[in-house]
Amino acid sequence: MLPLRRLPIEDALRESLDRQENLHVPTLSEILEKNRPGLLDVIMHPFAFKQRRREKRDRHSMKVLEEYDRVRSFDELLREAYEKQMLEDSLMNSNKAAE
Repeated sequence: MLPLRRLPIEDALRESLDRQENLHVPTLSEILEKNRPGLLDVIMHPFAFKQRRREKRDRHSMKVLEEYDRVRSFDELLREAYEKQMLEDSLMNSNKAAE
């Protein structure tokens, strides 16, 4: 009589169970950080209102400063208009001289 052997399906089931034991189950903090960054801080430190308010105010002031830096001053606009007018005048004079 032949000795009893395991069926291939038994090996597959055993390997599947071994893999399931090594699965990483995400924690609540990992899920919150992935879906809503910063929410864990609000939940775990509810009395940090002052710090969050200061961060919000700093973000707003940085946005205003960046917007202010992008706006050109009157002197820059005046210089640009002057240079453009000088270029047009020189082109007009060169066209008159060529005729």
